[in-house]
Amino acid sequence: MSVGRGGALLALLLTGACATQLGDVFVLDAGVSCSMVLTPDPLCSVPVDLGVLGNAPTGDVVRTDDGTTIATLPICQTAHRLSLQLYPGHGVFAQGIRAGDYPLAGAELAMDTCGACVRLLADTDAHGTPTRTYMATGGTLHLLAVGAPGGAELVASLENLTLHEVAIDPLTFATTSTGVCVTRITTIDVKAPVIPPR
Repeated sequence: MSVGRGGALLALLLTGACATQLGDVFVLDAGVSCSMVLTPDPLCSVPVDLGVLGNAPTGDVVRTDDGTTIATLPICQTAHRLSLQLYPGHGVFAQGIRAGDYPLAGAELAMDTCGACVRLLADTDAHGTPTRTYMATGGTLHLLAVGAPGGAELVASLENLTLHEVAIDPLTFATTSTGVCVTRITTIDVKAPVIPPR
């Protein structure tokens, strides 16, 4: 099955918490503790500084037929999900997805242009739909191993990650800042086996 940017995003946002479909790689029985620094807006459910999160809970990483890689992992022992989507032929991966250090800048800061797309989905409901969506505004992706379907692991870390609340157009994926909600993560590590889409 080949799924483009739109299909991957919609699958990620619309799958149910108990479903086994593309993008549904939630780990509901684990989480990473977060420091609880006061947020600038009482409606922002994500702390402004999540600090050092260390190893994210292990979950599946889905690789589609067109090479798109999708990982979604829980943080803060809550319904918050950190989304890492890697698109070959876009942004920093214009020449394909390869191991390396990639700055999250320029094209990587919008869902319609990013190759390394990093979002935080806040307070996801039973259908995987977030109350707020945050998109990276800076940081570095260290991609140590791309992995491959059949059990080879994706190994990566995110460093000095900053994010702000955005609205993402469901048709064009144009990304617009929407409010004062911001957060940052000093480091988080991801290591999980790669599987084909279910």
